[in-house]
This record gives sequence, structure tokens and C-alpha cells, in this order.
Amino acid sequence: MKSILAFALLGAVGFGIGGIVSAVIRVSPDTSFQIFLSIALIGAIGGASLGLGLKKWSKAGVAALVGAVGFLAATLIVLVIQLSLWGEEPPYFAGLFDGAIIGIILGASLGLALRGWKAAGLLALAGAIGFGAMFQAVLNLEFEVSSAKSFGIWGAIAGGTLGVALGYLERRKVTKESSPPKP
Repeated sequence: MKSILAFALLGAVGFGIGGIVSAVIRVSPDTSFQIFLSIALIGAIGGASLGLGLKKWSKAGVAALVGAVGFLAATLIVLVIQLSLWGEEPPYFAGLFDGAIIGIILGASLGLALRGWKAAGLLALAGAIGFGAMFQAVLNLEFEVSSAKSFGIWGAIAGGTLGVALGYLERRKVTKESSPPKP
């Protein structure tokens, strides 16, 4: 049984590496393909690392695919919301809102793929907290937002929250399976 900390580390490393890879891909002049690829890679690498914690290669593959599609779809949904609601001047809380929406969609999709309906809610909540906090921080901090270092830190913290939630669910599952049946 992996500990909650081990899952947090897997999520942090996976999404951190995904963030760094994403930033490196976007170094040259951005094209739509590069942007979509970089977004999908964050979800794929992060999802795969979380799936590896479940000790099944098939789960890692499913999580990579779901992570890529989920992160890309969530980003596109947020883009539409941004353009519809705030236009060119986003409000102060825009990062929190945008990150929470992305985290909810990504967390719920990974939860459904890896563990089922019950896990989707907890991973959606963890995603909303981790991604919301990090998107808001990125908007308000004074550093180069598109640097590999920034993307790596952002991904590590946001991915770590998903890892904590998945680790908690795995620990509960093992505890339930090992406890004696009630009379």
C-alpha cells in the first residue's frame, strides 16, 4: 500500500514535469498546435503518474488519456467562459475561478477513470482547490508566468492536491478491505 504522501509526490512530480515540458514546447513562436499539445501533455503526464500509483499499467494509460483530454477540454471550456464573461479585463478572482473550473473537470474525469463515481467528487474538490489556488497565485505574483520553472512549480502544487485525494481514497479502500466484517 502506498501512503498518501507517496501519491502526493506522484501527482506533484507528474504535473510538475508536465508543466516543465509544456513550457519548453511553447518556447518557440506559439502556434495553435503547440498550445493544444502543451496543455494535453500536462494532463497526460500528470494523469499517468497518478495512475502509476495504483500499481496497474493499464490504469496509468487510461489516466494519461483521460488527463490529456480532460485538461484540454477543461481549458477550452474556461477559455469560452473567460471570453464570454470578462472579455479583455478579467476581475481579481479570475484565476481562482478559472483554475477551479479546470480542477473540477480534470479531477472528476480522473476520478471516474481511476476509481469510479465516488472518487470523482473528492478528486474534483481537490482539483478545484489546488488548481484554483495556483491559477490565482500565477495571476498575482511577480514572476515570468510562462517560464518552465513557474509551470513546474504550478503543476507540482496543483498535482500534489490530486495525489493527496487519490492517496486518501486508496488508503480508505485498503482499510475497508482489511477490516473484519461487521456482525
